Amino acid sequence: CSDTQRRIFYYLCSCYVTLGKPSIQIDILLNLTDFAEESQHLRRIFSNETATIQTNRLVEFANEDGMVDTESLSFRTKSVKRFLRRSP
Repeated sequence: CSDTQRRIFYYLCSCYVTLGKPSIQIDILLNLTDFAEESQHLRRIFSNETATIQTNRLVEFANEDGMVDTESLSFRTKSVKRFLRRSP
């Protein structure tokens, strides 16, 4: 996985652990990129659900009351959330 995808995953972890936020808008996450073209590439692969952190089942599009929000990402499984709650 790319450094940027790794940063995005860690940012999601941080927001969940420190703020209790279960999902983050993709636009906010793309601010973690180094270049505009990288941001466009990431937006495309997130939309196609081909980002490594998506294909490895770490994150998915957010789900609010049964409706998929393709503008936000959240952790894919409850086990990731449980693991983060137990981490020091």
